[in-house]
Amino acid sequence: MILNGAGDNVGTWNITYPFTTSAVIGDVNRDSISDVVMYRSQGVSTNVWTQFVVPDTGTPPTENFQFKDTSTDFQLIDVDGDDSLEIVYTYESGSTLFHANGQFYRTTAWAKSTGSGARYFDLLGNSLPELVAASGSKVMVFDSSGAAVQNFPSTYASVFSAPPLPFDVDGDGRPEILAAGQSQVYCLNATGAVVHGFPVTFQGTLLSGPSVGDIDADGDLDFVVVLSRNGMIEVRCYDAHGSLLDGWPRTFPEFSTLLRYELLWGDTVAVATPFSTSPAQPLLASLDGNNLSEILISTSTGLLYIYHADGTSFAGSPVYIGTRTSEAGVLGDFNSDGRIEYAYPIFQEYPAKYSVVCLEFGPASYNQHAIPWPMYLADATKSGRANSAVVVAVSDDAANGTPDQFSLHQNYPN
Repeated sequence: MILNGAGDNVGTWNITYPFTTSAVIGDVNRDSISDVVMYRSQGVSTNVWTQFVVPDTGTPPTENFQFKDTSTDFQLIDVDGDDSLEIVYTYESGSTLFHANGQFYRTTAWAKSTGSGARYFDLLGNSLPELVAASGSKVMVFDSSGAAVQNFPSTYASVFSAPPLPFDVDGDGRPEILAAGQSQVYCLNATGAVVHGFPVTFQGTLLSGPSVGDIDADGDLDFVVVLSRNGMIEVRCYDAHGSLLDGWPRTFPEFSTLLRYELLWGDTVAVATPFSTSPAQPLLASLDGNNLSEILISTSTGLLYIYHADGTSFAGSPVYIGTRTSEAGVLGDFNSDGRIEYAYPIFQEYPAKYSVVCLEFGPASYNQHAIPWPMYLADATKSGRANSAVVVAVSDDAANGTPDQFSLHQNYPN
């Protein structure tokens, strides 16, 4: 289902078998029409076929892809430099590529361990993206032809649990690798060496993140992780040098009481049940129109936690937004009224139904240059790359006509 800014349904496809993850969206075949890529599982036990369904936003599904493996995630990216987008399907033991026309392209495989996914991004600066993957204690990098890059795989003192992300530490336009484990976050350069200030080590277990963006508007990227520690959820914001930002960490309870209206046999009234908050991936965007990013964390108990860049709570936070909202929503100005909105899914138990809700913030709260991580894995293609939306203050030189601020457009560098 596709909804416009007014909440009206502008497109629906009814397809048998359930979808098991969020979709990716992009103009796969460069026909100026957005395509929706999603997968569904069919079968039982180990005999599970994952079918990729690729309708564009103007027609019914036209292409089908089949692959047999444990499903994880998608990405859309031009791997071979032909200007069309390849469909990347990553799973616990490899990554498979399909061309826009559905033709099989290539599979890159590795030993199955505690697979944490993979992303394509240009690590070596040669204009074609590399495949960066983490599994167990190893980080692997493969070039655009599928061959292992020199110095990889490399082994580190961690068990990685999140997809590696591009993270430009030094601002030179070429990303390093941000790889998160259960209790550590590594930053690696293109040779596999650990960047100064890393690894970041914390007590507890990583639950979600990292999410990347310039939180404090100082011109450098930061990242956010959410972890479980001693019965509390801990939110931590680090700068590009691996240091905690001022005002962090922040905590909230790991368990929260939720009224359950789906009565069990013998119940006569709704009962209060303790549920794990199961925090979603943090989202980063300015909610008040300035250049500093707020951090939003949805939880499965319906509480939305919002923090300012300095760690203080946003007015009204936490706010109850509906039960079982364990997925990250989407931030944007969907109806072009200058206000930033937060659209998110909820499950209502009585009567049982799923809904999409849109929470709107104040006037002039939308700042297109301060919305670095508005959805899961940053954008609709799941690139894992933060929008380059940083604003840097400089000295005002009125004599030479130099402005007191420079704003780097959201889509650049590119």
